[in-house]
Amino acid sequence: MGADKAGVSLAGRSLLCHVAERLRPQVGKLAVIGGQPDFAQQIACDWRDDAIPGGMGPLAGILSALEWALSGGGADVTSVVICPVDMPFLPHDLARKLSPLLAEVEVCLAKYDARTQYMASAWRADLAPALRDYLKEAQNLSIRAFTARCSTHEVPFELCGGDQPNPFANINTPADLAAAEQWLSKGP
Repeated sequence: MGADKAGVSLAGRSLLCHVAERLRPQVGKLAVIGGQPDFAQQIACDWRDDAIPGGMGPLAGILSALEWALSGGGADVTSVVICPVDMPFLPHDLARKLSPLLAEVEVCLAKYDARTQYMASAWRADLAPALRDYLKEAQNLSIRAFTARCSTHEVPFELCGGDQPNPFANINTPADLAAAEQWLSKGP
């Protein structure tokens, strides 16, 4: 879309603000990984850059989140819920459904309409050393490739009716943004 998506305006508010509004009631603390530090200030949360610079993709951001949780997220932070900034319609129960299962598995992934949502997931923070080691040697930097090495569980989310947007829809194009604006103009 030609800009840092965190600052892209949707219905008069940044995408980051929409995502934070969805996640804040579900989690103890929020952190923004990557992008510009001033975006994190907009929503009064911590900011971290990618743990490994150089375009390592989403896994480097996930590593930053896991290391943040271990080092400064809080004494009781043992897991993180991750999502991209371009999913403004995330389920209001995403963390509640995913996080409790981390007692049994290392990564819990949302599943919607038969598709695994690798970017809407919960991770145990103690995976940080394994992920850092993986990123040092990996040829395949996809989340799917790394999670294939982990114990995982997929949690299905119910399909929304025609009056609700796909909760895992990404805003990737101007057309996606226009569709999201149109849905929001109708009201929930």
